[in-house]
Amino acid sequence: MNITHKTITILIAIATWACAGSLEPTTPPTAGTMKTLDQIEARIPVQSLPSSSSSEYVISEAGSYYLTGNITSTINNKHIITVNASNVTLDLNGFTISRGITMLEQNYDGIHIPCDYDNVKISNGAIICTNTESNRGLRYGIYADYQSSTVTSADNITVSGVTVKFIKFHGIYLSGSDNMIENCVAENCTGKGIYATYRSRITGCHSANNDSIGIEAGNGSIVKDNFSYGSKLDTGIRCYDNCIVEGNTSNNNKLAGIQCGDYGVIQKNTCSNNSYRGIFTNTACSVIGNICSTNGNYGIWCHSGCTVRDNTSSGNLSSGGIFCYSKCTIVNNTTYNNTGFGIGSNHHCQIRNNTCSDNTGDEIYMGSGGVIADNYTYN
Repeated sequence: MNITHKTITILIAIATWACAGSLEPTTPPTAGTMKTLDQIEARIPVQSLPSSSSSEYVISEAGSYYLTGNITSTINNKHIITVNASNVTLDLNGFTISRGITMLEQNYDGIHIPCDYDNVKISNGAIICTNTESNRGLRYGIYADYQSSTVTSADNITVSGVTVKFIKFHGIYLSGSDNMIENCVAENCTGKGIYATYRSRITGCHSANNDSIGIEAGNGSIVKDNFSYGSKLDTGIRCYDNCIVEGNTSNNNKLAGIQCGDYGVIQKNTCSNNSYRGIFTNTACSVIGNICSTNGNYGIWCHSGCTVRDNTSSGNLSSGGIFCYSKCTIVNNTTYNNTGFGIGSNHHCQIRNNTCSDNTGDEIYMGSGGVIADNYTYN
């Protein structure tokens, strides 16, 4: 018999199948091998919690909590949810907390965290009042407390993926330290949109059409990749000392686009169409790689001892493109088509390797002292 290679392969396959036995299970799999979510992490519905004299729902123990549906409050003079415990996770579960009635006293919040409690995480939902000034029934959307008399605060608070709108005062206000606010939205609040104090991180947030400051952060904070638009009475983004402000867009605000204190790093931001200055800093800051255009005053204004490098400032409507008060290093910037001078300083700055053209005033101006060298100017 002529046995080919193909025949041998088929015979081996048949033999292997025969030895493997039946593929049908002799008994069904054991039931109950999957764990429920409550077995992995027990969660408690907020709507099952008790009330108190000052709150509609009170979280009083550490653990994981969630909303089972929207909460539409019709009760005045109470917080809607109070977190009276540390180490709490609160999942809004995609639902909305709202109060659409006139608040008689301005002391009650959507979610309130007293100063004795830390490590609270709030995520995934919305806190919204009605779009009528007289019926904004919440003081703050989310408030973490601070007591100056005892120097205690609610610290390490995380707010993620939460939208707050039409709040009577501030949208999200975390007055303790070491907080995180990420991917949140604050719109049409009568006060500030988003605020977090010392050593906090605010990233990926959107603030629009709030009356006061859009986004504000305390000393040592990081403010990154946010959008702040249309603050009606104040600044888009304001940070205090030793902050990093990076990759933000701040447009169409009543005052400055970005304002910083001392020793900050302000880099790769875009500030345009603000009624006052694009970027406005205090002393010893590094202002690097920003784009500031069509602002009502200077594109960039810095006080003493700053490094201002690789920025573009164009089309700003009065005063000039870049101004540094004294003892600053101003290098590799481009200023173009500003009303006023291209780059200006009072005294004792180094102004090197910049390109200044088509500005209505002096392309480069310095009051006294300092060095002006290797710049390209054209008018």
